[in-house]
Amino acid sequence: MHALSSWVRDLNSEGIEPHPGPRYITKNVNGISDLKVWEKILFNIKYEHKKSPIGAVFLQEIRIGDARKHKDMAEEHGLYMLAHGNLSNRRAGGTAILIPQDSIEQGKNESHHQAWTRVRKSLRCLPQGRGIACDTLLKGNTIRLASVYAPADPDARPAFFNTLNKRGHRFINKKTIMGIDANCVPDVLLDRKSQAASQYNNTGADTLNQVVASLGLIDVARAFLGNKPFFTSFHNTSAGLTSTRIDRVYAPDMDGLMWEHSPVLTEIFPRPPGALILDHEPAQITLHQVQNVRGNDIPRINEGIFDDAAFVSKVAEEIERQTQAHAGDWSVTWTSIKERVRAMSIAQTRKLKKSQSKAACFVKLRDL
Repeated sequence: MHALSSWVRDLNSEGIEPHPGPRYITKNVNGISDLKVWEKILFNIKYEHKKSPIGAVFLQEIRIGDARKHKDMAEEHGLYMLAHGNLSNRRAGGTAILIPQDSIEQGKNESHHQAWTRVRKSLRCLPQGRGIACDTLLKGNTIRLASVYAPADPDARPAFFNTLNKRGHRFINKKTIMGIDANCVPDVLLDRKSQAASQYNNTGADTLNQVVASLGLIDVARAFLGNKPFFTSFHNTSAGLTSTRIDRVYAPDMDGLMWEHSPVLTEIFPRPPGALILDHEPAQITLHQVQNVRGNDIPRINEGIFDDAAFVSKVAEEIERQTQAHAGDWSVTWTSIKERVRAMSIAQTRKLKKSQSKAACFVKLRDL
């Protein structure tokens, strides 16, 4: 089982009280040109936001060209909509981001209108409606929101994923929350289930894994669930049902931001009449704010432990062990190393504190 990173841990056990913050949801909607369906989605998002705050909803395959009516309807429900259609084929593809109006964080001495204008001015798009992104504030930090729809053509995916982090024109960065229909899975063994005898074409997955790892972005669902199965996309084939996890939300690994994978328990997106299951199910992550619980100390690490050559040697061995255990997956390797070394360091700090306390008591008794 993959080790959980420091930002997806049991906070209560560490004397920290978690407070659920905004949620970020991604969904391939298979078209929202039907305004009645769109209105139902908007109503559901508005209702869900009242129950538990939503930071943004990332949509892929919106299949609309002129989105003015959709945007006007969104604002009537208290939501802002940023949309980018496929100009070469207005009835295919397209991406969008929905942001509840009261989720737009204002900067110092900034009005709500100025804040929203700032967000809109940061808008950036990928060709053919493949992606849309904007910059906003989250707890005072500038972050990027991105909705991405990867090509279904396996041969086109590697080049497409490389454009996400193209030097000088980075569509995503180290502070990005990205909802994506990647049309491939991170790990075929973990993220696909099928009775089909033919090999699954996962071309592009390694490229995407390298891109997100280079930016330190976290696949929250996999980090949170370990090896447990979780699927978002379901398609019937001649060999039966194929289940995959092509829809994901990536999050930045930033100080003060702790993420949790959480299933979407309500029907936000209407299902087709008579359908038992949709092609795509939504994926969701939740930000947790932290607050100290009185009477409990937050575990700290004494830098003096690294003066102990034996302990440093153990840390080096653990890093090597984690590197070998997760060879090839640098994102998981890095988070596993952080979790293990952190636990070792806290334990060593307690050991050092106990040793120093004994020494202090001895000195005190000797001087009586």
